[in-house]
Amino acid sequence: MIHPGFADTPMNKGSSHRIWLMTPGKAAKIMIKAVARCKKVLIYPFRMKLLYRFILLLLASTYLFLAQKMIGKFK
Repeated sequence: MIHPGFADTPMNKGSSHRIWLMTPGKAAKIMIKAVARCKKVLIYPFRMKLLYRFILLLLASTYLFLAQKMIGKFK
């Protein structure tokens, strides 16, 4: 599964949400290398991977908080 960042292509030129742009060639090299190494998950660029992991941590902590509240109601 590939979670790409933004590549600088004509298709997304008008978007205001383009952050951490990379050239299409660089993006292709990253994807080809990941496939060659049989990676199951690829998130790039590195800053996008950090953001993804941060969001997962937030979601997990929110879930735990809500679960503890719900368990407390049933005690």
